[in-house]
Amino acid sequence: MFKSRPNANEIDAMYNDVMTAIDSVIDKIVDSKEVVLTVVSRLLSQASADYQDSVIMNLNSKKYRVVELPEYQDVWGFLNIENGGLRCG
Repeated sequence: MFKSRPNANEIDAMYNDVMTAIDSVIDKIVDSKEVVLTVVSRLLSQASADYQDSVIMNLNSKKYRVVELPEYQDVWGFLNIENGGLRCG
């Protein structure tokens, strides 16, 4: 849907549904430090793989360029969830 209709109102509704589901799962597992650390590790691993798939470096200018925007946005999502949603207390 993102590629075919990136401005569709349904995207906001779907995003909110996904975030609600993620928050629900986080609430259930956040008490287990072992589970939280495993999830954080996997999120960072997936973010690294997606970043490598989404960004290339121009060897002449040493500047990076996004070539796969959806993958790059996934990286942002993984890091946002890891940084803000899963905290070991």
